[in-house]
Amino acid sequence: MAAGDAVPDLDPVELVSLKYAEALMRQEEAVQRLQAVNPEEAPLHSSLQGLERERVEEFVAAACSVGWRFIVLDKALESWERFSASIGEGGWMREEFENALDGRDRLHWFRELIISDVRQTLDLRLDTADSRYLEATVETERAQYACGKRDGGWQWWWWRKPKAGYE
Repeated sequence: MAAGDAVPDLDPVELVSLKYAEALMRQEEAVQRLQAVNPEEAPLHSSLQGLERERVEEFVAAACSVGWRFIVLDKALESWERFSASIGEGGWMREEFENALDGRDRLHWFRELIISDVRQTLDLRLDTADSRYLEATVETERAQYACGKRDGGWQWWWWRKPKAGYE
């Protein structure tokens, strides 16, 4: 179909089938990318073994199937560490801030799947990054995303905002 062509009307079953096929393609692409992970670039992910690695990779693939961007444990952790180290500098747009918090959520879910020594390493690095985040932010009355409520499942990092430079 060329650009500008009319999109054919799809009945609901066809639309669901198309969306399902797209999700499967995204999931398969994630599986292929996981198989190509370079151990030198992702030592934590690469050190996962057996069922633990399988669960983490299933999570990554499932997340990709619903449209989340592909990211392995190491890259998610490095991203949170960079964010927490620079948040005090200010100049954050709401979308950038919320994307970083989404990344912290993903680390929370990774952590729940990991029970080996990798979790100890993850916890140490998360503790350091979370401490920096706490130092550079203040508690808020509302979760940063929409209308979260304290009992609505939002993690503690959503209940904070930068001390300065937040638009």
